[in-house]
Amino acid sequence: MAGLGVAFGLSALFAMVGYFLVRKFAPEAGGSGIPEIEGALEELRPVRWWRVIPVKFIGGMGTLGAGMVLGREGPTVQLGGNVGRMVGDLFRMRSAEARHTLLATGAAAGLSARLTRRWRAFCSLSKRCARSSATT
Repeated sequence: MAGLGVAFGLSALFAMVGYFLVRKFAPEAGGSGIPEIEGALEELRPVRWWRVIPVKFIGGMGTLGAGMVLGREGPTVQLGGNVGRMVGDLFRMRSAEARHTLLATGAAAGLSARLTRRWRAFCSLSKRCARSSATT
């Protein structure tokens, strides 16, 4: 029973750390992340990658460690878009077109990473299904 209490306590602690990080340091890291990237692509919202990347990553690990659901594609789209903007800032790209392209490319890479994982799971399942139906 003590182990169950420790597990529950750690889960609550991880969830609180994720909540605190988002609430205190980067409110834009909360939620899906897709509206933030869409707003940035339309130049309605700023991209603060230096805050969002660590908070989204560490908060996401805390949320997953607590056994909660992080989201579907949104978090990876937001992380990818922020990494794209970070690359643009680090290489001092001043062209609005280049910065926009890097943001969109990063978001697309995040979406691709998420969907590739689903596709691999589907392919491995379908191969197992194909093998089992061939033997019957």
